[in-house]
Amino acid sequence: MSRINVGIVGYGNSAKVYNLPYLLPNPEYQVYAFLQRSAAPSDLASAKPGSHCTVDFPQAKHYQTSDDFFADEKIELVIVCTQFDTHAEFAGKALNANKHVVVEKPFTTSSKEADKLIALAKEKGKVLTVYQNRRWDGDFLTLQHLLDKRALGTVTEAEIHYDFENPPWLSYMTAKDYTPGDGMMFGLGSHTIDQALVLFGRPKSVIGIMTVLRGIESETEDSFTLIFQYDGPLLVTVKTTIVTPMVNQPKYLIRGTKGSYIKLIVN
Repeated sequence: MSRINVGIVGYGNSAKVYNLPYLLPNPEYQVYAFLQRSAAPSDLASAKPGSHCTVDFPQAKHYQTSDDFFADEKIELVIVCTQFDTHAEFAGKALNANKHVVVEKPFTTSSKEADKLIALAKEKGKVLTVYQNRRWDGDFLTLQHLLDKRALGTVTEAEIHYDFENPPWLSYMTAKDYTPGDGMMFGLGSHTIDQALVLFGRPKSVIGIMTVLRGIESETEDSFTLIFQYDGPLLVTVKTTIVTPMVNQPKYLIRGTKGSYIKLIVN
């Protein structure tokens, strides 16, 4: 069986921690090439593991420019693992080079960019998707199964939390002005908003409340509450806060006419 040649854009934590460990065990894929702008270490033998793609994957091709990377006709699937503000750019280049594309979250920083990429993928006849890995968490799959079987009856209320007390990346959120794609709603929210849409579909209306709790003056939120309103009795709350004093923090709380589903994060 021929293997699909995969080209990965970027070699940070997104690639090393969240994509490659799940890609490598699959015999249908071959890690074929990387786009990493930094030069390879002069002495690969003494270089620290994880410091560069050529250290960890000496058999793979290494490109330093996007033109050379996307010109490689042997790359069939591109996984975009770069900073969020470059996702649309690299996904567009991949599609224009007639390659299938998986994009890390958030997909883009605007609906305009997203619509443009979707239209381009349809024009090229290529698969374009987002790496929504939280769809495969065990507790989420359990909840999805219960709802599919209507074990809870008619769901009237749902809460989906991704709360994180004092997350380490707060130290990087120092800018006063907002840049599209910044903030927790584009970050952790890209998991929980997706889960809400998978479970319950598109809401009739959305109310959003954005707050700054990290103790600085900034336009960029670090905590948010979204309320999805649907036809009928259903109300869905999607929430992230950086202040979590609770010992057993709720992750899911689903109320139905025949039962409830509760998942706690035990500290």
